[in-house]
Amino acid sequence: MESTRNLILSLFPAEEQGNASLRGLTDRAEAFTRAGTLRTRLDALVQLFDWLRHRDTTIPELRPELGPGAWPGAEWRRERVWLAILESSPEVRDRYHAGVAAILDETDALSLFAEAGLPNDRGLVPETVDRLFRIILPAPREETELARLFLRLFPTKREVERVFNLPQDPLHRFATLLAPVEIPEVWEKPLVSLLDAFCLLAARVQGLGLSEKLRVRSQRGPVQQSPFYRLPRASDALVEAVKKHDGVAAAAQHWKAIVADCRAELETIVAHLDASGVNLDIVYAMDVIEQSLARMEIISGVLVSQPGQAKITTVLRLLRVVIRGRLSDRSLWTLAHNSFRLLAKKIV
Repeated sequence: MESTRNLILSLFPAEEQGNASLRGLTDRAEAFTRAGTLRTRLDALVQLFDWLRHRDTTIPELRPELGPGAWPGAEWRRERVWLAILESSPEVRDRYHAGVAAILDETDALSLFAEAGLPNDRGLVPETVDRLFRIILPAPREETELARLFLRLFPTKREVERVFNLPQDPLHRFATLLAPVEIPEVWEKPLVSLLDAFCLLAARVQGLGLSEKLRVRSQRGPVQQSPFYRLPRASDALVEAVKKHDGVAAAAQHWKAIVADCRAELETIVAHLDASGVNLDIVYAMDVIEQSLARMEIISGVLVSQPGQAKITTVLRLLRVVIRGRLSDRSLWTLAHNSFRLLAKKIV
């Protein structure tokens, strides 16, 4: 079987095949497509993406600029060349997509969708110590966590914004070439993680919404009539509809109505704080509920959107949120900012 390196070089004129930057790209593409284990595959993908994000004025272009104002200048030149290669060579594209598919099959995305960027219950001091030690000490590899891979692919928020702030057409093209969008079976395991995350978030909202400190400040009535109690049932119904591909629109509409009721219940709790008192636990619980509902709304958009541009847009929105959230989970500044934000909400 012909090497990936030679397949890529054959796309360029003979006089350009010795270009040092082009050789660097072929070496990294060859390493990724030949990787035989999850660890080597992850390392090769990270090295490829790290190489692509650097400015380059010397690598030969496979074709002219992709459109007015799209992918301008040397900052995107390496990405332009790599995407043009994937478009021009179905064999290289298939090998690259096979490597991405193997990663998705061998990793788990539950923590990425259900936890990234959302508050936890550890408290300010333990969380500060934990984040400080993460900065000082090397973290364990944890190859099976997809969240770890995204941290390596997008090490800073600047890099996240650099990619996700692209205009819609170039961003969609970027996504459809770098991920095997047209192969449904590749996404079976990520979909399972997404559905599990949706159910976990619903359970968390129920637990906080029905806790005593919020229940006594809510509207009077049986627990079973509370929207926080009904939310997991509506979420389970939506998940089942998605799995069966039947009644998705009706289940989604019912779920949205319950979410609206949950937000109305939060407003009722706020209205009762002047009489029943407030503390940081209450403010924290309400903040977690609101952020969890917002995350569930993004996930539901992915679940109910039709295949095509609409689904790609919602998936990219979700990825941007969770990647930024995972970066925030490592930041001491973000922890301090959120703590003071909650304190300010309590004072208000």
